[in-house]
Amino acid sequence: MQDGVELFMLPNLAQHTTAMTIDSKKFLFFRNLKVELELENGLVLGHRASWLNV
Repeated sequence: MQDGVELFMLPNLAQHTTAMTIDSKKFLFFRNLKVELELENGLVLGHRASWLNV
């Protein structure tokens, strides 16, 4: 958990994940969250989301 953000991962995905990076930034009323997972086979999955913090 970072900056009030919780991340839930499927157990099957967690089994094959070797590294996880979570980056959460806040600018004015906006939040930006970026999560990257590195899998055993070297594949990197990433997702970025932004939302308004009301």
